Amino acid sequence: MDATTPTSELLDIAHKLYLDRSGYASGKIMCKALSVLHKKALLSPEIKNTFFGENAFWIVVRRKDKLRQAISLATAEKSGVYHFYGDASNADDKEVAIEPLEIERSLKAIMLSDLYLETFARSLPQRQVLSFFYDDFMQDNGKYLNLINELCQFPTDPDALPVMNLARLTPTGQSGKRDAYEKFCAWLLENYD
Repeated sequence: MDATTPTSELLDIAHKLYLDRSGYASGKIMCKALSVLHKKALLSPEIKNTFFGENAFWIVVRRKDKLRQAISLATAEKSGVYHFYGDASNADDKEVAIEPLEIERSLKAIMLSDLYLETFARSLPQRQVLSFFYDDFMQDNGKYLNLINELCQFPTDPDALPVMNLARLTPTGQSGKRDAYEKFCAWLLENYD
């Protein structure tokens, strides 16, 4: 999805999103695509109503540790492995070496995207948005699942476990990412202007 994507195609995408039994559609929209939708909504009442109308609810998830997020992004861009669902030892990113300048470039993109997400979340009516950090969710996702249920007007579960691992994603390249983190921190201390 980009600025040239026709309105009809965006609406088609919206209508093909996964529908659960209650009739809710859900999807994951990254910052660049969100920016496109937001701009298109300014020109199209139908796009505005479909994606930002009173029946649209937004869950905005951000990361606290921007440096680790930037390292993951730089690794993904270099390896082509953005998400992995299998055995981490089989992922193609475990041998990827990233340089401090690659991390710096990713960090700049992450910081701008994070500011965009924060601004976007504040621009929505409070009853239609829930914004939280992924890191907090992973520490107590029972709490956040109930907040999501409240936002979408689903029943909440007071007995939700404090920690439920529902993730299918497998963290990959952790050793290389730890090394890149240390290397970048040392580089930044020596090279910051």
